[in-house]
Amino acid sequence: MKSLIVLLCGLIAATAVHLPGVPVDFELEDKVLSAISDDVAQRLEQEYYTFLKTGVETPAFQKLTQQLAKAHTKKDIFTKNLPDLETRDSFVVCTLCRSVINVFIRSVREEGGELNGEDSAVLMKKIAMDVCRRMELQTEEVCEGLIDFNLPTVEYIMHNSEMDSHSFCSLFMEVSFCNTGSNPAYNWTLTVDGKVPAPTGPKSDTPTHSANDFQICQFSDIHHDPLYEPGSLAACPEPLC
Repeated sequence: MKSLIVLLCGLIAATAVHLPGVPVDFELEDKVLSAISDDVAQRLEQEYYTFLKTGVETPAFQKLTQQLAKAHTKKDIFTKNLPDLETRDSFVVCTLCRSVINVFIRSVREEGGELNGEDSAVLMKKIAMDVCRRMELQTEEVCEGLIDFNLPTVEYIMHNSEMDSHSFCSLFMEVSFCNTGSNPAYNWTLTVDGKVPAPTGPKSDTPTHSANDFQICQFSDIHHDPLYEPGSLAACPEPLC
C-alpha cells in the first residue's frame, strides 16, 4: 500500500509539472499538495544548484523552469492576497519560495558556499533576478524593486538563524498547504497582564462635536508620475496598471 501511495504521488507530481495551468489533481488534501510542492522544489533546487556550480543548464532544468513559468498568472500573484490566489498561483509561489530559499541556505551555510563572502547580498539578488526572468514572474523593474526591499531581511535570516525553507515560507505564505513550518523555536507565548481592568465603554474625556470643528479631507498614498499622458496605455503586465 505504501508503495502504491508513493507511486500515485509521483504521478500526481509529474502531472502538476507537465501540464500547463491547474490540473484537476490539485484539488487534494493539504498534506498531498505540500508533498507535491516539496518534490518539485527539491528537483528545482538541485537543478539550480548544479547550474550555479557549473553554469550548465541541463535539459531537465530548462524544461522544469519553462513549465513552471507557464503555470501561473502574472498580476494576481502581486495584486491579490495570498489566500485569494488560484491554486496554481499558490502552488508556484510556494514551490519557488521553498526551492530558492533552499538554494540560499546551501550557498550560505555549506562550507565553500558561493554566498559565504561579503558579496552575498549581490549574489542573492543575482539569483533572485534570474529566477524572476526564468519564471516570467513580472517585469524586471517590478522584481528588482521587490527584491531590493526584502533582501536585507532575507540575508540576515540566512546568516543568523538555522531556519529551513518550510519555516521561512510559512512566515508569509497564508496558504494552508504551504504553511507547514513546525520549528518549536518559533512558537512563542506572551503573558498578558490581567490586573488591568478591561474597558467597559468609550473614554469619558473625548470631546464632543461642535459647530467650530474643522472638516479635513486627507489624501494619502499619492503617486505622482511626471511622465503620465492622458489617454496613455492603462493595461500592462505590471501590478499598478
